[in-house]
Amino acid sequence: MTAASTRDDTFDFIKGVLVLLMVLYHVMSITSVAAEEHFRYIRFISGSFIFVSGYLVARFIGKGFRKAPGPVARRLAIRGVKILLIFAVLNFLIHAAGFGNVGKVQLGAWGFLRESPVIFLRGDGRISSFLILLPIGYMLMLAPLVIALSVVGGGVATWIMLVAAIGLAAVPAVWHGVPVVEFLLVGLIGMLAGLLRSRYPSLGSQWRIGLLISGLGLLGAVWLSGHSGINVATYSLSIAVVLLFMYAFGAALLRAKTPTEATILLGRYSLLAYIAQIVVIQVGFRALGGQRTEVGILTLGMCVGTAILLIVGIRLLEHMRKRSALVDRCYRAVFT
Repeated sequence: MTAASTRDDTFDFIKGVLVLLMVLYHVMSITSVAAEEHFRYIRFISGSFIFVSGYLVARFIGKGFRKAPGPVARRLAIRGVKILLIFAVLNFLIHAAGFGNVGKVQLGAWGFLRESPVIFLRGDGRISSFLILLPIGYMLMLAPLVIALSVVGGGVATWIMLVAAIGLAAVPAVWHGVPVVEFLLVGLIGMLAGLLRSRYPSLGSQWRIGLLISGLGLLGAVWLSGHSGINVATYSLSIAVVLLFMYAFGAALLRAKTPTEATILLGRYSLLAYIAQIVVIQVGFRALGGQRTEVGILTLGMCVGTAILLIVGIRLLEHMRKRSALVDRCYRAVFT
């Protein structure tokens, strides 16, 4: 969900797939009475967004940091602040209008302002929406420091930071009950993995497997993610495995010239698509009466309808950005 200096269509494909999977996650959480067990095999999605955001910052923006640390650090910090502001504005509007998830506490405008320190420091999902924006914003603001330490200390320092981050993630007392810390650790682990991949480009360079093998591996990795939530360290490991196989699967699809343009486009607009899908689902849910139901045909219909609206909307925005400099500037001012 972060801008990179160069694009990799396979990573955009991954982010597009995660957007579509997040549609399923949000439809289930907003419109259904699905129990926690129903989310077992899709709970990797939120963490994957954050992990891949950190990884992409390190892999692509990190290269520019070595040449021009000052400008790159400012750009990352500004980007992080923008995301925090987007989170703040969206949540303020939700609480002011009372239009949030029916399962969450509605505080009103002044209540949100009063509880904002708790929301921003802890990321309490009971009173805030668009939660993954918080750790991504904080991670971007911390990224210059992490990258600088990696540049100055070399590979040894990067390995030490990675081991330290995994060690902290393995201790429940560090993150228990504080989603911001939990997801921030996931993002930092992803960033450090990206830094190591940049420093040792031969790592994974021989990873060339066919479509069938990568698809089966991806299914196995998703199964692993559903059975590895002991702590944030195992959660991060399962996410890394899922993303590894997802990358191999996406690369195989692209090599086979399989139509993936719509998914790649969603990935390029993943931040906007993440926000838009929640708005679309909330509006659709209320338009259909606002009553939660069992997971079934309605859930499937909402998923398909939301995905279609997202793809059509993103295509329209892409067209408008190409035709209008004003639209392009407005989009860049907010989302890049």
